[in-house]
Amino acid sequence: MGYLMIQNKVVFFFLVGFFFAKNSSFSNWINSEKSLFGQYFKAEFEFNNINSNVTIPIVLYVDSKNKKFRLEAEDRIILSDTTTWKSLLEQSNQIFIQSVTANERLYFKLLSKEYLVKSFLKEEIKNGFNSFHFYLKEISCLMAIFVDEYDIINHINFEINGNSFNINNLHVSNSFDSSSVFELQEQGFIIFDLRE
Repeated sequence: MGYLMIQNKVVFFFLVGFFFAKNSSFSNWINSEKSLFGQYFKAEFEFNNINSNVTIPIVLYVDSKNKKFRLEAEDRIILSDTTTWKSLLEQSNQIFIQSVTANERLYFKLLSKEYLVKSFLKEEIKNGFNSFHFYLKEISCLMAIFVDEYDIINHINFEINGNSFNINNLHVSNSFDSSSVFELQEQGFIIFDLRE
C-alpha cells in the first residue's frame, strides 16, 4: 500500500516533465507564453522504484483545465480533483474517499511555470540526451528529465529522501473519452468516506 501511495505523488513528477513532449525545447518554453498542457491527455508509462527493483505499469489521464486526474496501477484506480482523493481497490471491492491534505495540495501548486523556472539547476548534454535538472526544495526532491534530439521525453529520474525512482517507456496521447474517465463506477463497492 505504501508503494502505491508514492504513486500519487509520482503524478506530480510526471506532469512536471510532460512539457518536454510539447515539441518545444526547455529554453524556448521558458521564454514563451506556452502553458504546460493541453486540456486533456493520457500517458502510459512504467514507474520503477530503483531501490526495490519493482516496476509497475501505469496509465494516467489528466484534465488540466479542471485539475483532475485518474491514475490506474495494478488493481487500483485513484482519482483526484485537488480537493478529494478517491481510491478504488478492485480485489477487495472497496473505495476509500479522503480529503487532499495541505501538504498534498503543494504538489499541485508546484506545477506553475514560475516555480519550475526557479527550481531549474542546470542543463547537460550527455550520451545523446539533453538532461534538465531541478531541485524542488519544498519536497526535497532532485529531478532530471532526459529528452532526445526531438525534445521528446526518454525518461525521468528523481530522488526523494534517498529513494530513487524513474519513469520509462512513456507514451502520450489525447485519444480517450473524457466524459466518463474522471468518474468512478461505485455500484457494488463498499465505500469508506474518511473526509472530515
